[in-house]
Amino acid sequence: MPYEGCHVFLFKNSVGSMIDLLRPAATSVTEIADHTVLKFSETLESDDWDFYMASPRPRLMLVATDEHYLSQVLTRMNDPRGTRALPDGLPEWSHVDTSSPFWGIRHYDRLTADSDPSSPLAAGRRPANNPDADAVGLTFQYAPRKSPYALITYLSDNEAAAEIARNFWTREEGDLFPVVSSMDGISRVETDVTVPRTAGYFQLLLLAAMGHGIYL
Repeated sequence: MPYEGCHVFLFKNSVGSMIDLLRPAATSVTEIADHTVLKFSETLESDDWDFYMASPRPRLMLVATDEHYLSQVLTRMNDPRGTRALPDGLPEWSHVDTSSPFWGIRHYDRLTADSDPSSPLAAGRRPANNPDADAVGLTFQYAPRKSPYALITYLSDNEAAAEIARNFWTREEGDLFPVVSSMDGISRVETDVTVPRTAGYFQLLLLAAMGHGIYL
């Protein structure tokens, strides 16, 4: 589904030549925060997409889905004194192990909830959410060498938070039956993802929970 975001790729060697090779195929070329940016426009299924590509450092490639979002990323990179997009003070940071090989966090934004089909803060049921007006955010971590379980931590003061989390992450058709526990506004969802079928359904749900849903 359409989203605002930026994918970051770090290569072994310089990608400067890639920008030069792709320039002729770009819809347009512009400058953002003193960096050359290639724009590509496509229609995928029924959605019109714009992709913005930049290489602010020799081995680094950024591919964003929104020009303003990319501008924020490049501006923050140029200013070491700037604030992080996800500040240290967010409660989610205390519930994720960033030493895990796979991890992520999401903090729900009330300002964009009504236009976000994956936000629990949106009014009513959407394609990729379970409504919860008290939701704060969630974290994900998975260390396959330590445990077969992927862990989702859902932050919400809703009395029914554990049930909301259970409903979202349970999928009978994918043999996805997580273990859910809750205490003091923190719900933990643990799922064994060593079975390929279960892992596939879990990945689709994780993408939706992080705001990158795929319609099937």
